[in-house]
Amino acid sequence: YCTVDRVAHEVGWKYRDVVANLEAKRKIKARIAYMHKKKLKNITWKARAAVAKKIEPQNAVLRQYGYLTTEFEKKTTRPVLNTVTPKLGKRKRKELYVAAKAARKTAKYAAKAAAKEKKAAAPKSPVKAKAKA
Repeated sequence: YCTVDRVAHEVGWKYRDVVANLEAKRKIKARIAYMHKKKLKNITWKARAAVAKKIEPQNAVLRQYGYLTTEFEKKTTRPVLNTVTPKLGKRKRKELYVAAKAARKTAKYAAKAAAKEKKAAAPKSPVKAKAKA
């Protein structure tokens, strides 16, 4: 397959490196902005959990007058602890992959060895011996 920047570069477009550089900068800025947003969201949820007990009387009054509905509460309340396990890093994933591959390989060799032993230990049937004679 081809991309527009490669084809344009091949026919004489001179700004491929400039665009690649700008794209790399954009990706870095976007990543930083996303990490910042995640951190702020986490701080916000922790703050909500910290003041939940203190603002309970005010919430009761708001609920009484219909300003705080269960739908709103569902949107604004959630467990603080994240039960999803974080994604493993690249190095750890590779280590686990290599360990699993080694385990599969040893199991395969052990199964082959067991099959050989079973075949060698099995007595030869007399029917086959007569057929050969």
